[in-house]
Amino acid sequence: MKKLTTGIVCAAAIFLIGCGASAEDNLKKAEEPEVCIPVKSTFAERDFYKAEALYKSKNYEQAVELYRKSAEQGYLFAIFKLGDCHANGIGVKRDLAEAVKCYREAAEAGYAEAQCRLGDCYFNGNGCGQNYEEAAKWFRKAAEQGNAEAQDCLGLCYFRGWGVEKDLAESVKWHRKSADQGYANAQCNLGTSYERGWGVEKDFKEAAKWYRKAAEQGHALAQHHLGVCYRFGWGLERNYYEAEKWLRKAVDQGFEFSAGHLMNIPKFERIKKAAEQGHAVAQFWLGSYYERGWGVEKDFKKAVKWYYKAAAQGDAWAQYSLGCCYRLGMGVERNYDEFLKWFLMAAEQGYALAQFELGFCYNSGGRGVARNAEEAAKWFRRAAEHGDVYAQCELGCENANGAENNLEESIKQLRKLAEQGYEGSQFRLGACYLKGYGVDKDKIKAYAWYALAAKNGFYIAPEELQKLSKEMSPGQIEEAKKLAENFSRGRFD
Repeated sequence: MKKLTTGIVCAAAIFLIGCGASAEDNLKKAEEPEVCIPVKSTFAERDFYKAEALYKSKNYEQAVELYRKSAEQGYLFAIFKLGDCHANGIGVKRDLAEAVKCYREAAEAGYAEAQCRLGDCYFNGNGCGQNYEEAAKWFRKAAEQGNAEAQDCLGLCYFRGWGVEKDLAESVKWHRKSADQGYANAQCNLGTSYERGWGVEKDFKEAAKWYRKAAEQGHALAQHHLGVCYRFGWGLERNYYEAEKWLRKAVDQGFEFSAGHLMNIPKFERIKKAAEQGHAVAQFWLGSYYERGWGVEKDFKKAVKWYYKAAAQGDAWAQYSLGCCYRLGMGVERNYDEFLKWFLMAAEQGYALAQFELGFCYNSGGRGVARNAEEAAKWFRRAAEHGDVYAQCELGCENANGAENNLEESIKQLRKLAEQGYEGSQFRLGACYLKGYGVDKDKIKAYAWYALAAKNGFYIAPEELQKLSKEMSPGQIEEAKKLAENFSRGRFD
């Protein structure tokens, strides 16, 4: 082939193929696709543009002939496109070795896209022997020219240590360069790095941000991750409606792993229909949707309405939730007697969260109940029988069978649940830090976990947070708030 040319031209002046031709020629050209070509183009460029038009109209064999003709004149883009045709068997018999030959010629001339494609051939062993070092070399050449796909691939090489020394920080660097250009796969990879803390400080909010950017471009894995973030409240407010929406998008693209998460999310329309038919569990979930604004406008009065219907049928979760509404005056006038009535109903049915909170209320007083050590011990004991770690600590770290409790293991499990976003566990862990149950006493950590529990909607957390703040200096509170922000981003170390 002749000396390569890139074909950089002025696109301002154009003319149509066939101008000034005979009537016979014009009739023949009318059967060919119309194509615009720069006035000052070379013959190689004209052949390439004609080939592009033929390719778009699916006249592949004719297109390949013109690509080859243009390539033989050294036209860089034609050489690359001819390589694509050989690689995919379009208009010509599939020949990966010939594709590699074309890619190499264009790559050695400095064409970034060809460098990326050649790197991919070496990476997968297509048309040449698999060679990660060569793959990384060509990815780097293209990446340094700003090719987003190559930047993402180079980031993967650094992440895995393929062809280069493993370096997570360098991996993040290249993924970010690619992600900033809008490359969806890199955005998803960058999100994962933030979620796991690989090469960058763990940050659930940043993870969710990058997952969203990729998900909105149709990236199935990112849609899955974003759905999971919504399901557990990682980096954004928990929202089952949004979780279902994104997980379903992933499933629809064939990402079957999302189906498991999807099955565990209550569906609004199905719930509403069942609730209207009188099913208590559905009525409770419908109340939750209205309380949280999951896929519907927040409406506390409607939440109370459906909680009451379910609670009247004996649903313990609904009784607990209705009690919370009366305690906070949320959707109904505040009424401590009603709060206590519904909490006792839920607790008597064995609902551990209600038992724990009753014990907590009686132990500290307030919230419509008088301080009562005997009642506190009674409800802590019942909660402890259901495995509540804090309640076990209040009772002297004994489990239901009276055997010595493995407090260290219990705190480990409590911490795991807290880090996964369960607000009740976050509040309990804060209480353990406040009293030194299984951990060293630490008001700053107690405040941070209380703050996170309050943010996630645990109803007694705000009052405990306010009480605790009175025992802390402004400097300690500021430090605790920063720690709480780190916790909300998934930084627990």
